[in-house]
Amino acid sequence: MRSVWDIASRLRGGVTRARPYWQTVSLSDKRAEARMDNKTSGRLYDLAIDHLRCGRKAEALTILDTLISSHPSMTILHFKKGSILYEMKQFDRAAASFDLALTITPGDPETCYSKGAALQAQGKLEEALRNYDQALALQPNHPFALNNRGLALREYGQIADAIRSYDDAISALPECPDFHFGKAMCLLLLGRFSEGWPLYEWRKSTIQPVAPPPRGSAPWRGEDLAGKVLLIQAEQGLGDTIQFCRFASLAKELGATVVLQVQDRLVRLLQTLPASANVIGSDAAPPECDYHEMLLSMPHHFGGCIPAAIPYLAAEPKKVLSWQARLVGSGMKIGICWQGEKKWQGEEKSGDVGRSFPLHLFEKISTIPDVRLISLQKNEGVEQLTDLPEGMKIEILGDDFDSGPNSFLDTAAVIENLDLVITADTAVAHLVGAMGRPVWLALKHVPDWRWLLGRNDSPWYPTMRLFRQVASGNWRGVFDEMEKALLKSLSGAPVIESRGN
Repeated sequence: MRSVWDIASRLRGGVTRARPYWQTVSLSDKRAEARMDNKTSGRLYDLAIDHLRCGRKAEALTILDTLISSHPSMTILHFKKGSILYEMKQFDRAAASFDLALTITPGDPETCYSKGAALQAQGKLEEALRNYDQALALQPNHPFALNNRGLALREYGQIADAIRSYDDAISALPECPDFHFGKAMCLLLLGRFSEGWPLYEWRKSTIQPVAPPPRGSAPWRGEDLAGKVLLIQAEQGLGDTIQFCRFASLAKELGATVVLQVQDRLVRLLQTLPASANVIGSDAAPPECDYHEMLLSMPHHFGGCIPAAIPYLAAEPKKVLSWQARLVGSGMKIGICWQGEKKWQGEEKSGDVGRSFPLHLFEKISTIPDVRLISLQKNEGVEQLTDLPEGMKIEILGDDFDSGPNSFLDTAAVIENLDLVITADTAVAHLVGAMGRPVWLALKHVPDWRWLLGRNDSPWYPTMRLFRQVASGNWRGVFDEMEKALLKSLSGAPVIESRGN
């Protein structure tokens, strides 16, 4: 049987998975056995369970459908089918199966919760909340319904209510890391860093650094670093590494020799950091060290302060000159990026829904005289360049643009030659901010925690301006606001306004 935290979401406080009861229910289960009216059905049921345990979900579904055709009133079969479909990310079909189970057995809190999880995965938050409330009316201390309810409320922007829901989940199941992690996301979103960063440490139960810590080193817990070697290891996404690599300088100021281990793709870029760390890749053998720590734990050790020195990353001078020659011409040069990576460590990012936007939203901006839009997009999303609205022009930088094993070297050089970058919430946004160049960031209604709420600037990047949705899904309003701001800037107004609202 899975541990309780294995069946909770591992990424960014995401939707908790429906409990996979197929892993624990067999013919020895008295309720299931009582409903099996002949030996053939029992053998088929056991065969389905064997398929599931071996990961053969499609084969198990086929058997379950056969059993459902002969036992249409057996709740456990519909529930089990819904759980498998959820695992297969067929959320609409999963919700339908849970709904059938509820038609047969209306008062089951587990099925209400599971249907809510399937609806939440489809972005149907209002319906999901209704199902969680039904589950909690039947079982008030259902920890996973409380957790998912907290996430749904956070997505609605009801942060105080979300925190209360997470607190109730923690009271019901104190040792589940995801509940503490979800509460941390809310506190950090509110800028309550002194409360949020300690809870953020719970992520270490499910999120690992880019490489195993070396033997013989101890986790750093705030000990004196004078004369010691500290290995700081990246985790999570490329944007996180770019944002938090600045903390190496603070460890250096405490007298440490700092080794910064990051994703191989970022080594060359991060070697432009001021001389505060030896940067190595995830595949490199780390040197002997006294202590090790994960990168996003550094703010916790330093009281939530944000190192202010900007820029802390730079483009390679030769590449800057090379791209300068390729980008000759008049007009305001604006780099654009509209879609982030959808997967992390091979899995869909559960917190990724809504942060990217379609390229065609730049259409009106592209028609402004003396404006040149230049694509910085790589990988996912570039296919939209082949289907532009008539008359919309986007400059493409060619197949050799960042085509090597190192990420962002050409991107950084191009950014140095641009007047502005307009981007979705991607690693490119962090790179532009770390370079101290002007960047406009388009954000969904309730964004990732690091962008906080209700402000148009960022404490992380002084050259960044935030444009927020006024309502969930309303990207058109964001781009209308950007268009107005761009027209003002072409008339002499600053691209980045003074800090504050």
